[in-house]
Amino acid sequence: MVFSKMNTSQNLNKSILLLDTNDASARHIKTILECLDEVEIIHEGKEINEFLSLIRKHTPDIVIFNLSPSLEASINLSRQMTSMFPEVTLIAAADTMDTSVILKVMRARVREFLKQPVSQDELLSVIHHVFSEKEAALSLKTVESKIITFFGPKGGVGTTTVATNMATSLARHTKKDVIIVDLDLQFGNVALHMNVKSKYSILDIVNCIDQIEIPLLKSQMPKGTNGVSVLSVPSRIEDVENIKSVHIEKLLLMLRKVFDYIIIDTHNAFDDLSIKAMDESNFVLLVTTLDVPSLFHTKRSLQLFQKMAYTMEKLFIVINRYNALEEFDLKSTEKMLDFPIFWSIPEQDYQTMISSINRGNPISSMKPDLKLSQNFLEMAMKFNGLYHKKTQDEKSQKKRSLFMFKKTVK
Repeated sequence: MVFSKMNTSQNLNKSILLLDTNDASARHIKTILECLDEVEIIHEGKEINEFLSLIRKHTPDIVIFNLSPSLEASINLSRQMTSMFPEVTLIAAADTMDTSVILKVMRARVREFLKQPVSQDELLSVIHHVFSEKEAALSLKTVESKIITFFGPKGGVGTTTVATNMATSLARHTKKDVIIVDLDLQFGNVALHMNVKSKYSILDIVNCIDQIEIPLLKSQMPKGTNGVSVLSVPSRIEDVENIKSVHIEKLLLMLRKVFDYIIIDTHNAFDDLSIKAMDESNFVLLVTTLDVPSLFHTKRSLQLFQKMAYTMEKLFIVINRYNALEEFDLKSTEKMLDFPIFWSIPEQDYQTMISSINRGNPISSMKPDLKLSQNFLEMAMKFNGLYHKKTQDEKSQKKRSLFMFKKTVK
């Protein structure tokens, strides 16, 4: 039986296929669906072995699938549906909310899981959301995104603090879509800095990276109160080994399609993941402080970046916690490193910064009028669109750096 309630508009072609062998459940769901204008509702077949051929026949946008009476058989069929018809959104319904069942369903790449009897408000909300995403996907254009990776030559230089404040300031200044990705996979705490709790992590994306719908990816990323989306680390340290550099490349390719700015916070090691992130980035910001250990490792990092053929157009040094009264000043530091310093962030009040971190609210968002917050905003403004270098004279003066390391750089 096929029934529909179509609007006179001809440019819309939406359809929902109901696969339910239970008469009572089917009647209940059809009654809910009948209130949808502009959508064709299809309910055919009573045998589970007909379901795949029905999807192929009608090519619906959405399939609503009752997991009864055989739960295991239905979950196996769900896997086949999502594998054979990845463009179809599958909504599953069952008379149980058992955690193990939900986990199996989600691993089968089912979009939504609803408890029977299905709530009208919940079902309609899901359907409207799915159609909105599909419409957005049709008009989706690859944005001119920029990837900015933050790397610290040693621990404790404040890389995460700078990265989260940069992300917050970019969102505030540009009014564009910004996401921060935590690639310090073992001990990253970007989510804590942004006060974000998410049921999804980078591992969940990696596990279904070849099947995930790009608009869905964007909608599922949690946001902080500052409007920045956050992709956090796995909850278990032992899961980190399942994430490879090839996954990072694919992930960034997807994020480029829907986010204007992708901020990456890495850990202080040159491993496959951090190198891949930096290779894929438009800009790499090397965050350091003016103490002997940090500057020693900064120089070593610059030597490796030279071998990696990173240009001055890509690599920038940022001095964090700068105090003009310190033993090292910016000019002497540039001479020692044989590389220009792009930006200096003033030393901050310790208690204020700790309060910001403990609250999960970056200082640039919590206290935007502070001199420090203005400093972050000014740095972010440098990256609003393509970073514009200074004058040609300044460019020529800096040409000696990176590619022409002096022999004094050990």
